[in-house]
Amino acid sequence: MKRKRLTTAVLAAILAGSMVACGSQGAEMTAKNDTESENVQEAAAASETSGTAKDAIWNSISKVTLYYPVYFNMPSDAGIASVEAELNKYLEPKAGVDIELHPLDMFQYTDQINLVLSSGDQVDIFMPMAGLSTYVSKGQIIPMDDYVDEIKPAMDLMGRDFMKSSYVNGSLYSLPVYKANTFQWYFMCRKDLAAEAGFDLTKVDSIDDLEPLLTAVHEKHPDIYALCPTNPNDFQLINSADGPEFDNDVDYLGDNPDTCTGAVIGDTDKVENFYASEEYKAMVKRAYDWNQKGLLMPEASVSPDIASDLIASGRGFGSIIGYGYPMNEEMANNGNYGDYEMTWAECGTDLMQSSAFNNQFSIGYTSADPAAAARLMNLLWTDEYVVNTIIYGLEGEDYILPDNFDPLDDMPEYPEGITAETAPYQARVSCGCFGNNFLMYGFGGAVKDFGMDLINNSKKSKYLGFLYDGSDCKTEITAVNNVIKQYYIGLACGEMNPEETLDQFNADLKAAGIDAIIEDKQSQLDAWLAQH
Repeated sequence: MKRKRLTTAVLAAILAGSMVACGSQGAEMTAKNDTESENVQEAAAASETSGTAKDAIWNSISKVTLYYPVYFNMPSDAGIASVEAELNKYLEPKAGVDIELHPLDMFQYTDQINLVLSSGDQVDIFMPMAGLSTYVSKGQIIPMDDYVDEIKPAMDLMGRDFMKSSYVNGSLYSLPVYKANTFQWYFMCRKDLAAEAGFDLTKVDSIDDLEPLLTAVHEKHPDIYALCPTNPNDFQLINSADGPEFDNDVDYLGDNPDTCTGAVIGDTDKVENFYASEEYKAMVKRAYDWNQKGLLMPEASVSPDIASDLIASGRGFGSIIGYGYPMNEEMANNGNYGDYEMTWAECGTDLMQSSAFNNQFSIGYTSADPAAAARLMNLLWTDEYVVNTIIYGLEGEDYILPDNFDPLDDMPEYPEGITAETAPYQARVSCGCFGNNFLMYGFGGAVKDFGMDLINNSKKSKYLGFLYDGSDCKTEITAVNNVIKQYYIGLACGEMNPEETLDQFNADLKAAGIDAIIEDKQSQLDAWLAQH
């Protein structure tokens, strides 16, 4: 019987392509890797004694709405109804709740959830993607301090350090998604051309070390783009150059490199204009230099082309990509690159920034029963059945388990004749922004070991857990981001000469009000540092 299978490698590749620009980071955990499975079991056991015992008798069953993001293929209404029905058979005795699923398009999630919140409809659990402080300031999420008993197993599982960004003004407002929130950077490239160049990829420590290889490939194959954009208009030359291996240690204080309204560089405690820094200048000078040497795909700032398509068609050599997953032969050769065999080099890790845990879930201000919502939230972090059903759907309809299935390292397959596009229900690519990533099929073995190593051993920002509330500078933030859009992509793609452009870029930022934002950020950071 032929079956369609989505491997961990393929899923990770999809996630990297769609999420790597989000600057997803990690935080320090006190638990050791070899005790993580015990922690999950203990958390599950704690759930049984914290108001969610399977044989509990509930006075009433509360409806709890869950609004969550889905990539690419939206579940059908019939598929959603079937999953809800099966989940509720389990959840009613387990937690006294009936779940109502509301999957939203990931790329429109913030706009859609804001509309629902504004309408006054019941929103029990949702992701505050526009920033936790923003929703707190609007009064659209409620403090969870009164419901700590309901979510204590999930909190204990993750540990205090993982929960730092869940607090605003001393009150608990969210649970962060439990996953490797930082990246290992890789250079992925065609194995045949790397071998032809005689280049030893094990000698690579940073992006700068790639220049001799890119030059050799370009000189021998000028019709092949040596470095291709990972995502449209983005070679990842800025994202991958702000970590500890580069002596930059840039913390964007909740922003991304292409939306930065004030950053701290190093441990200076000083908020400054990132685009006026020597670090940013060095990044874009390298991009311009490589573009002038023909090492980058030309006109990338206006092209929709991406590395996987270019390499598969024989027009590209390699790209820079970030994963929170271990690289191996299976992942490197996951089918996204056509018939070419791929290899890789490790190019450094991310700094764990203040915004390490921006993927969070909160309880909405229109929640009908916050205690019931908290009980369900706890299960999203501690209950394997609930997590996998929401991610994969129903066994036999949306997925099947192959022979010798290992839930720690193997992914479910699609039934015969079913694909990701035709499955009644699936939310597989939501795995990186939902509950406990390590409880999902395929993410509990090698992926988890690698992720926990990143969480435990990556360098942490001094400002981990700081959240900037920009509500007093909304006008300036909008104006500054409009200026950034005019310059950032052209500079990042090496198409603008920094010597001729940066002064005007920063003059325009100043005119747009970046100094006011920096002053506001500095004031909030100073207050945060005084408490931490």
